Amino acid sequence: MDRIVASFHVDAAAWAEFRALCSAASETPDTALRNLLRLEIRRRTRRRTRRSEAPDEALLDRLRRLVAEALENSTDWQGYRCALRDRGLDIAPKGGGLVVRSAADGRELAKASLVGPGYLPLVRRFGAPMPGHPQTRLAAIAMGEPPRAHGCTDIDGGPEDDPDDDFDLIEPC
Repeated sequence: MDRIVASFHVDAAAWAEFRALCSAASETPDTALRNLLRLEIRRRTRRRTRRSEAPDEALLDRLRRLVAEALENSTDWQGYRCALRDRGLDIAPKGGGLVVRSAADGRELAKASLVGPGYLPLVRRFGAPMPGHPQTRLAAIAMGEPPRAHGCTDIDGGPEDDPDDDFDLIEPC
């Protein structure tokens, strides 16, 4: 591997702090900088790859039409998924939302919110969370249920209807 010597200007106080941090980690500044450079190259390469994999507008327009058709007469999750499958599509949970996939091979085509309603609007429309979706608490909140109905409690254990309490704190259960 060929190496070059790189020099750059840096604030003296920042350099001193960086050297102290490296010393505390039993690492030399040059090793830390090489690792940071490698990480930054990987991060930027991934970002560029994700951008190039973004669906094109023609595909998004087609998906928007198909999703709208599937939603037209759907009254629940099962009906919606059947209507999507009739059009060669499917939806699946991903993070806090949904993705539209090809029914044939499972390939992700787009975020559902790019081509139609996202997860929470669909929860409100169907009055229930999507079966098997991991974000049940978000769905409950979208349907207007208090978080306590899903095992959450007040942080201080106080009364739920305290008139002096002007906000709700929602914590992970």
